[in-house]
Amino acid sequence: MSVKSIAMMFGVLTLSAGPALAITVSNQDQREHTLTVDRGVEEKDTKIVPGASLKVDCPDGCSLRVRTVGYDRPAEPGDRLVIREDGLLHYASDDLATGSVQGSQAGDTGEKTGRASSK
Repeated sequence: MSVKSIAMMFGVLTLSAGPALAITVSNQDQREHTLTVDRGVEEKDTKIVPGASLKVDCPDGCSLRVRTVGYDRPAEPGDRLVIREDGLLHYASDDLATGSVQGSQAGDTGEKTGRASSK
């Protein structure tokens, strides 16, 4: 393989890996929110409108918070977070964030879902 081919492959891999290094924050609320990105020595506020997603560049990780709620969420490159209808910031992998329901009621083990039993 030539040096030119290796350099081109490295460039393609670098470009394709770039978006995965960003943190994605989506606003699922009906209201606009101000997101604070805390990088330790620097804080930056960004407005995020309803239904919009925002890419945050934090290669070394950072803390994120919605201005009206005083707590931070630590975030690493590749994380996905959502601002829910309650105005709170959740990880997209949280059940609340994805909207998944594991049982028909809170605390349900899934045994009463009407599925056929193997007994």
